[in-house]
Amino acid sequence: MARALAEVQATVTVAGIESDRLYPLPLQEELARLLLETVPCRHQFAAGHDGFLLETEQVVRSWHRYWPTSTRQELMSYRQNKHRDDYDAK
Repeated sequence: MARALAEVQATVTVAGIESDRLYPLPLQEELARLLLETVPCRHQFAAGHDGFLLETEQVVRSWHRYWPTSTRQELMSYRQNKHRDDYDAK
């Protein structure tokens, strides 16, 4: 796994969830260490592993803190166009 992750050329956000029992924080920290370019952030969700699905405000705040506006706008534009492309393909 370490060799494969060392090949990643992108900056990756590793969002650790302190109450996650399915993928515990130490494993998330190891993942962050193995990646060359990481932006680590931690969350405490009452819902544990699936908390990011329910605690969207906290996730969005982290996203805004770590990703520049232009990157967010590019991602949203990509997602909107991707959905449009998927719809047009049907």
